[in-house]
Parts: sequence; structure tokens; C-alpha cells
Amino acid sequence: MTSLDMDKGLVGKKGSSSSLETIWKRYVVIQKAISVVGDIDWVSGVKKPSQSEIISVYSGKSTFYEQSKVLQHVKNHPNMVEWLERTSSNVDMTTDLWGFHKGLYSVKDLEKWLEMKNAEAEKVKGKGKGKGKAKGTESSSSVKRVHKKSGVVHKQ
Repeated sequence: MTSLDMDKGLVGKKGSSSSLETIWKRYVVIQKAISVVGDIDWVSGVKKPSQSEIISVYSGKSTFYEQSKVLQHVKNHPNMVEWLERTSSNVDMTTDLWGFHKGLYSVKDLEKWLEMKNAEAEKVKGKGKGKGKAKGTESSSSVKRVHKKSGVVHKQ
């Protein structure tokens, strides 16, 4: 833990539920430790820890990988990163970000928040498209051709 600069304060008690902020901090520390483990000159006789051993410092592998499916998307939302890494509790900031205030947020809450943000982004993206016929209103097999001499439109 010392060689990899892993925070001992993030080690939790087995069976207790951790805050989303603590889960995020563990995730960041684990990612960093995994990325630098090969760069460290290990003392002779000291075995370089495996990825599984690094993960198991804070949680089980299956829990870590399950949480990672959600946490890996947080970096795309700087306001959420800022909230997760804040040093003091700010009810207004929390309510502005989440839309509600709760004593303890979970990975499930974050997953729902990310889904909502992605849906909002898709909605905005859809509004930014050019004017004209809505996408998908004509089948791909339907082709319009204009007869050269008469100018009459024929569907094929």
C-alpha cells in the first residue's frame, strides 16, 4: 500500500456500505495503483502485487468490476467528479447536481444519474440536427426518381 501510495483510510469494514464518494476515491486509487505498479522498482524479495491483489485491498474483485462499469463514465462529467472529490458537504451543490438531497448516495443512484444525463445529451443532440424530414420516415428500399422529360416523380 505504501509503495503504491494507496490511502489506508479508504480501507473499509467488511459488510459495511460505503458512501459513493468513498467508492469513487477507492476506484481512482486502484486505477492509479494498477497503472504504476510496473514502474516501481521493487525491493529484492518483494513480489510485485497483481491487479487482483491491488483491488482486494479495498473490496472484492467482482464488486470492483461491477462498480467500474458505472464509475468509468464519471470522468465525462466534470461536475460529478468535482462533487465526488469535494472536501466539504455543500447541500446546495448536491441538490443542484442530483436534483435532490440524500444522506448517502449509492452506485445505483449514480447509474440512474448517468442514464438521465445521457438521455438529456441525446435529446439536445437530436435538436441540433438539420431541418427537413425526420430521420426514418421513408423506408430505405423506397427510392424517388424523377423522369427526365416529364419531371414526374416515381417511387420505386
